[in-house]
This record gives sequence, structure tokens and C-alpha cells, in this order.
Amino acid sequence: NGFQSLSTLITNPNRVEVYPKIKEGWCKDVLKSIEVKPCESPSNPETTMQSFLLKDYPKMFISNGNFDGKIVVGSNCPASDTIGQSLLLTDLQGYVSNPIPSSAAAVDNEIGGLDNSENYILLNTGNCNSITEGPQLSQNTAEISLASLSDGNLILFISGNSPVDTRNAVEAIVSGKLSNINKPYAEVKSPSQMVGSYTIG
Repeated sequence: NGFQSLSTLITNPNRVEVYPKIKEGWCKDVLKSIEVKPCESPSNPETTMQSFLLKDYPKMFISNGNFDGKIVVGSNCPASDTIGQSLLLTDLQGYVSNPIPSSAAAVDNEIGGLDNSENYILLNTGNCNSITEGPQLSQNTAEISLASLSDGNLILFISGNSPVDTRNAVEAIVSGKLSNINKPYAEVKSPSQMVGSYTIG
């Protein structure tokens, strides 16, 4: 039917709860309801994930040569999440024509909650980001997942079990490893817990 599974539900407009791999063939109008609906009869087809997969990154965050979004870390998150934020911004600068403004880097307690007219990239190690509650992850694992907001804007979740897990998920993104990921989520495994040593799939 052309729709992809989502990996995210929204429990309220201020806190996002991420679930891994909702079964194939189901979708979600994020920020409108917590109920999962069959993709065969969505209330609004344009809010489902049929248009963007991880392989499309970062074009969904670029508009008219500008970065269109915010990258948000938690004020209580480890320093490695802030390093990840900087790495993402530096990498994205190579895809846009104009300088990315400093306002594109944000902390959870600065923005208070999600505005569904914005795109977001949310970094979250062990539920340190107050905006998002991450999935139950296995040891040495991170998840990268896309979700659609109610008006069609997007969230890219980068959720790790440990600081190294989240950092390696970022490393995978900035190294172009999403280009072969034909779905809206991926797992990054870091069994050695060393930055730069991981697998993605």
C-alpha cells in the first residue's frame, strides 16, 4: 500500500515516547492521538511515513538551501550528546547554501515542548532529554527513527542506551551510513563500547 511502519507514538504534546518497530503496515498521526491506525485507512495520508525513509536524510531537513529544523539535546544529558549535536550541525552545513543559525542548536528546557510547525532532531541517551522518552533498548544499542508530526513536519530520533551508543548513532549519520537504510528506523550496535566501532542495520 506504499506506507511504512512508524516507530513512534506521542503521549502528549510536550513529551514524546518512542517505541521500536511498530509492526509493518501500521501508521500514526503523531501529536494527534496515541492510537495506532491501519495505514490502509489513514485519516491524513500526508502525515504518514510513505514519503521519507532514513536513506533520504538529510534532504527532509533542507528547504531553499537552508537547514530547516532544530537539533535538541537534554540539559541533563552527557557531554557526548552535545558533541553529537555539534557533529550533526557541522555535517549539515555541507548540504546547505547558507550558514546554519545558532538557534538551530537547542536544549530541551529552552524550547519547553514540540511545535508541530518545526522539524526536529532529538538526541537522547538513557532518557536524559525531557522532551522524549526513548525506547527500551538492549545493551550496546541505539535506535535512529523517523516520525511525522501532525502537519507533515518530521522528527529524527537518535536514542542510545549509553553515551557511546548515541555517539555512534551520530557517527553513522554523519558518515553517510543511512544512505542504504530503506526504512524509517535503524539500530546501531556498539558491542565494544568504543566510539567509531559499530554496525548499523
